[in-house]
Amino acid sequence: MPARAVAARARLCARRCGVCSTCSPTLVGDLTLDCDTWSSPDGSGQRLMVLTAEAGSPSDEALRILASWTATAGAEAR
Repeated sequence: MPARAVAARARLCARRCGVCSTCSPTLVGDLTLDCDTWSSPDGSGQRLMVLTAEAGSPSDEALRILASWTATAGAEAR
């Protein structure tokens, strides 16, 4: 799909922004993440949720630790 068409569709999507907090005490502790949610404009009920941590924050470091565990586990499974 051409970039212009993607951009046009994006303008039609409903978007919500916010901050969510979660705790994983046994793994990495508290996480504070920015949450952006886009709803599909076709009425299907599908949503895209993007969670991000502020660069350099403790939550960013915690996500990097979790990602490294996943990468390691994936490599071992091969």
